[in-house]
Amino acid sequence: MVEEESKLSTKDIRSFSSKDFPHGLTYGAWTVRWWKWCFSIPREINPTLDESGVHAAERQTPPTWFMAGTWVSEKRSYPHRRCTIPRGVSILFPLINCEENPLEYPHLKTKSAMSNRLSYDMSTVRNLQCYVDGEAILPQRVRSDPEFFEIKMRADMSENKRSGTTLMTTDGYWVFLEPLAKGTHHIKFEGSYQYGRLYSGAIYDLTVS
Repeated sequence: MVEEESKLSTKDIRSFSSKDFPHGLTYGAWTVRWWKWCFSIPREINPTLDESGVHAAERQTPPTWFMAGTWVSEKRSYPHRRCTIPRGVSILFPLINCEENPLEYPHLKTKSAMSNRLSYDMSTVRNLQCYVDGEAILPQRVRSDPEFFEIKMRADMSENKRSGTTLMTTDGYWVFLEPLAKGTHHIKFEGSYQYGRLYSGAIYDLTVS
């Protein structure tokens, strides 16, 4: 599958490894922040459902800019988003990520059940690809830190349309880029799970201002 490496370098493009502490936090702690960001934004302006990039700046705060793929689908068709980001921010996004929580999935009544389901989902991950300005970037497999955390779910973003605070655990393959140079950049990424049946991904044209 994908091997973990130390800090990666591709020309002037650098990304953090899963063992790094970007901006003083663990990589896994940043993925928890990403999930909380994702589920905090109303569906009609949520960046995960945005086709053009018009909502890419929703609730972004330095020093890290969160990007999104799409909710998994059998269609291998991805949005092409265009957006401008400030110079000096790192960029975090998942190629494919999985989450378990008992609010959306009531049969997951224990932490053990959540972990077992998460492990199964991750075992079916395939087709990991990420390119930044045409250069391949190695994704990192990262578990949430802490392993279980509380998250507030919006009904319009919940699988079963329920809202409330729930316990969640997550795992996935991520890319965490160090700040890109001023100018334009092209990012394309995708991943799948359930042995290639369900896909997620996106294409971004970024302008670093």
